[in-house]
Amino acid sequence: MLDANSLAALSSLKSTIVESKIVYTGTAKGSQGRFGFIKCEQNGEDFFVPPAEMDKILPGDRVEFESTTDNKGKTFAVVTRVIQTDLKQFVGQYQIKGNAHLVAPEDSLISRQFFIAPKDRKGSNQDYVVAQVTRHPFPDGKAQAKITKIIGNKGSAFLEHALTKTRFGLEDEFPLAVSSQASAYKEDFIAQQLPKRADLSSVPFVTIDGASTKDMDDALWATSNEQGYQLMVAIADPSAWIAPASAVDKEALHRATSTYLPGQTHHMLPARLAHNLCSLVPGFQRLAIVLNIQLTHEGDVSDFGIEAAVIKSQAKLAYDTVNTFIDQPSAKLGLSADVIGSLTVLNTIATLLRAQRAKHHILMPDRDDFRYTLDDMGKIMTITIDPRSPSRNLVEECMLLANRLGAQFLAQHQTGVFATQAGLRKERVEDIQSVLAEDAPELAHLDPTQLADFVTLVNQCEQQHPALFLLLLKSLTRTEMKNVAAPHFAQGFEAYATITSPIRRYADLANHRVLHKILAGDENLALDEAWVSGLQQRILQSRQAGNAVEQWLKCLYMDNFQDVEYEGVVHYINGMGFGVQLPHNGVDGFVNLKGLTPKSQFDSKRLQHQIGDTTVSLGMVVRVVAQGADMGRKQVQFQWLDHPSNNSPAAA
Repeated sequence: MLDANSLAALSSLKSTIVESKIVYTGTAKGSQGRFGFIKCEQNGEDFFVPPAEMDKILPGDRVEFESTTDNKGKTFAVVTRVIQTDLKQFVGQYQIKGNAHLVAPEDSLISRQFFIAPKDRKGSNQDYVVAQVTRHPFPDGKAQAKITKIIGNKGSAFLEHALTKTRFGLEDEFPLAVSSQASAYKEDFIAQQLPKRADLSSVPFVTIDGASTKDMDDALWATSNEQGYQLMVAIADPSAWIAPASAVDKEALHRATSTYLPGQTHHMLPARLAHNLCSLVPGFQRLAIVLNIQLTHEGDVSDFGIEAAVIKSQAKLAYDTVNTFIDQPSAKLGLSADVIGSLTVLNTIATLLRAQRAKHHILMPDRDDFRYTLDDMGKIMTITIDPRSPSRNLVEECMLLANRLGAQFLAQHQTGVFATQAGLRKERVEDIQSVLAEDAPELAHLDPTQLADFVTLVNQCEQQHPALFLLLLKSLTRTEMKNVAAPHFAQGFEAYATITSPIRRYADLANHRVLHKILAGDENLALDEAWVSGLQQRILQSRQAGNAVEQWLKCLYMDNFQDVEYEGVVHYINGMGFGVQLPHNGVDGFVNLKGLTPKSQFDSKRLQHQIGDTTVSLGMVVRVVAQGADMGRKQVQFQWLDHPSNNSPAAA
């Protein structure tokens, strides 16, 4: 038996051991498996969290943890305390397994089920529900929830839309205070603003949009002159209507952007503003911010100005109408001489601007859009391709120029909401430099972390090394919003800020407010960094919602085409396999190489798979057959028909 002195010594030793352990803090991240990771706050590293430990925490939890090593030398995290948890409620599917009532979260990164106590049950097996967390799983892994709302079941119309909107907090209806404020706006407010603005009502602006578009937020006019070309871009000005911190403003900030789901649009602003008072409706005076740009004969900007104005659009033109005009300038489309003259010059300007971007900046590959026809249940019936057209390119070039000049103007005053893109992901820089040295030594002297070198590198690779070009594009980091100007590497711009869609994007509306302050000589221009970061997060959630519905519906759609063969293009590659996109309908699917013989050797540096004598690389055309979908991951599954095992004599 230990005496008192021995016990005291043992206690001291235990205390010393505990104190010598390094305790980290970090944020938990889920995966599509049962494991996860913790992003360490002290060193920025990702610590692996094995399933047994991940069962105790939830994605997004801020935790304390220790690093330990197993008998195979693998380092992993052991959670010791949950500091903060943000997951209060979630959407998922109600499931009954024997006597157990459970709800499985729809978010595939939450790889666990929550037990529902008898008093908290509502609904039936397979219903989709809203659940509130009532018991966090730490420390024993037992999590509980209660059902607060039934969304629907697999037989409900537009279930996928309803579930996703609930998951991401998208409300169809505007709050009463917002609707009341919007109803109180009067059109005579525009006339009251005339003395404070330039009257450009006589300029024959036109809008160019889809035939069904109601929220027209930009209009164009152009003419030629001795110096080259004059281009005027008029942008709707909802900031003049919406007072900061008003009910409409708070809701617009909460929504952050209009969200586009297949067959549905979740608008940022109420229809009275978005479709009427702020929209550049033809024949009516509307408030606008106008960029007056002078271009040289080569398409360079020699001068520009920005002013608050009142305009009157002369016509609402559809893309198809402008395409017809561009293809057949002599076609009689019922357009006035002023409009025809402006469209002719606009087409010339767009061609020059695109050539200038190709020369001095970066032209990303054009991507076709796709249109979905939905049935009465909200499921996809058909997917049709909506290819890039001259009219869309015309509008895009003018908007890109307006946004670049807007960014330049804002940067001069050291304020604004800027869209930035930092180029290559940090962990990819060394790999890219290594590949350049091996595959394109004539370009190895270029520093991809410097904007000018990066632009040269991308453009040279596109012309001479297409595989490297695609590798560069897949190695880019995500676009971010900042309150200070910084380069946008992916476009090759010194600075970029969106100002051309303030009816649809709150960042643009915020930039309009800053522009008004600058024009008025107001020096109170600063935008808070945390505020901009919060805005970015809400915009990201909107995009995630749109992508989630689209991918879910595509999975259900492709279930109708099991065993059908396709040709597709490899557009991303990871260690497990590669993604294939079908050009005719835009559907993305995944080819899983796990378990196939011969075994793949994954080259993470070049993003390639080597299987026998076959190399799978980005941009490669492959034959695949549809195999349904993994609905848990919302991922279409393909079998690769060109795999060596399928082409061997034995397989034949």
